[in-house]
Amino acid sequence: MSFEPKSPVVKWVDSRLPIIGMMHHALYDYPTPKNLSYWWTFGSLAGFMLVVQIVTGIVLSMHYTPHVDLAFNSVEHIMRDVNYGWLIRYMHANGAQCSLLSCICIFSGAFTMAPTRHHVNCCGGWVWSSSF
Repeated sequence: MSFEPKSPVVKWVDSRLPIIGMMHHALYDYPTPKNLSYWWTFGSLAGFMLVVQIVTGIVLSMHYTPHVDLAFNSVEHIMRDVNYGWLIRYMHANGAQCSLLSCICIFSGAFTMAPTRHHVNCCGGWVWSSSF
């Protein structure tokens, strides 16, 4: 099934830059698997939150001083003096909670959906998910 634009303007744009046809193919004509569900988005969210944790952790570690007498002052420096330091610190703190929540959703999906699949060994799925 190919994309045939109805509007003359869209036909003109699509003949020179076929981005509209490519988007139509990617969104409507692309075959999707039957087992695709919203549970798959939690894996992408966990991966994205891992990247956020790594990036904000590196930025925070550049400004943090791990000494008993200077630790509180370095956190205060991050919150007050570093440009958007408060945002980076809160993104790191809340990103940890979001990462944990997405992992819990992934594991609960694996626990609830693994027994319904006939080709997956139930005990193997439990052992694999529990190892994390």
